[in-house]
Amino acid sequence: MKNYDFIFLNRNWAIDKSYMIDQFNRLNKKNPLKHWLLIFPEGTNLSANTRGKSDKFADKIGYTDKLKHILLPRVKGFYTACKYLSPTTNKIYDLTIAYSDHTPQEYAQDIFTLSRIYLFGKGPTEVRLNINEITFDEITNCKLTNETLSEAEDDKQMDSFEKWLIKLWEGKDKQMDNYYKLGKFSPGQTEFKINLGLRSNLELLNVYIIPVLALSLSWLLFKFVKYASGL
Repeated sequence: MKNYDFIFLNRNWAIDKSYMIDQFNRLNKKNPLKHWLLIFPEGTNLSANTRGKSDKFADKIGYTDKLKHILLPRVKGFYTACKYLSPTTNKIYDLTIAYSDHTPQEYAQDIFTLSRIYLFGKGPTEVRLNINEITFDEITNCKLTNETLSEAEDDKQMDSFEKWLIKLWEGKDKQMDNYYKLGKFSPGQTEFKINLGLRSNLELLNVYIIPVLALSLSWLLFKFVKYASGL
């Protein structure tokens, strides 16, 4: 993960904010090297536990229209990323992803467990993607710039960003509702369908090749050291 410039967080904003800004500034200095920053504003995947936390968060911020199929996004990290990466980018690529073979009443993480996927090769048979390009200028009443702002002005900008983000997520929720009912996000929208599946059950062996080799080499090294120490 370190090799791919993952930004590891403590889930404590007082600690994470300055660290995130440092990492974003470091990415800016890598320009003109091309890079992507992948963010899940929800912060986690959908489950019975996280849905309850999302609903509590909605109550906390006074959001009454509960989302049915996705979690409410958190604004601080995403806003900070857009703000401090603004010297090198002005675009967001918004992806909505739907996995097949489970109902809206089920949680995908409970259906597609690691054991079911890696031991039996049973995962979703297809994934559908909807991709939209959004420029920073399209975000209503929010000017994303890494210029130093007063705390009050920064809070105002973040509030506008949050309103835009929640509206975007409401659109995603409708897309997911369409997907569960119609098998597609929205009539007339461009979307990508990716069929998943193993070409052969032998492909499952790919998962175990590296750990088996590592254990074999460790065993051989142990035997060699044991033999050498007996000389």
